[in-house]
Amino acid sequence: MIENLIEAYSLLSKNKLQLHLFQDNILKLTNAIRVPIHHLMKANELPCFQHFLTIFHSCRDASNEEFRAFVMALYSDYHSGGPTKKIYMLLELLDKLDSEYN
Repeated sequence: MIENLIEAYSLLSKNKLQLHLFQDNILKLTNAIRVPIHHLMKANELPCFQHFLTIFHSCRDASNEEFRAFVMALYSDYHSGGPTKKIYMLLELLDKLDSEYN
């Protein structure tokens, strides 16, 4: 179990979640994030604040201007304590990003 946690945290690092590593495809990025998130959840761990920030920072590099604006609006809402701040599960954020990207 410890090995799974180490791998999960490694896969969720800022260096491994850069959008260009996923050919600028948000769906590939969010799918890659889901695997380590599930590993964390199986080990009774929850993603931390830094994971949210890493996702936001990675997605704001999207080439689609409308999607970038959506991400920045979510990011601003998150920091101002709006409804996005109440998303406690990173999987909910990933679902929002996927639906907007589609």
